Amino acid sequence: MTSMGKPPAALDGSGGPWPMDPERGPARGELAMDESSGRMGVVLRPGAGRVALRALTGGDRWEAEAAAVRLPTPRERLSARIAIVNGRWGK
Repeated sequence: MTSMGKPPAALDGSGGPWPMDPERGPARGELAMDESSGRMGVVLRPGAGRVALRALTGGDRWEAEAAAVRLPTPRERLSARIAIVNGRWGK
C-alpha cells in the first residue's frame, strides 16, 4: 500500500455486508454509500437520524441522513478498492 495507509476493513475482502439494524443503520467502520451526495465513505458514527462518514482516503468528513445511506453494490465496492490502490479517489 502507499502512504495512504491501510484500507478500511470493509475493503479488505474479509467482511460481508454490514449488520444492518433498522433502528441504527450501518456499523462503525463499514463502507457506505451516501445517495444524497453520491459519495462513498467509511462510517464514523452511526445513528438513527444521521450518519457521520469520512472519505475513503481520509480528510473530508460529512454527515448524511440515515435514510440516504445504503450498502454499496459489489461494483461500487470494487471501484472504491481500485481507486484507493491507484490513489485517485475523488479526482
